[in-house]
Amino acid sequence: MNLAYKIKDIFMKRNGVYGVPRIKIILNNKGVMVSKTKIDKIIKIFNCIQL
Repeated sequence: MNLAYKIKDIFMKRNGVYGVPRIKIILNNKGVMVSKTKIDKIIKIFNCIQL
């Protein structure tokens, strides 16, 4: 699965409440290493285009 879709899935399952730090922790627990900056950029893209 694409990283952007993983982040979107986590963000949407939590009704947009989880922020970057919590999403990073969830991804790290799943074995996906990603920076907070990259997560933040992806969330901003999703909020702009309403996916």
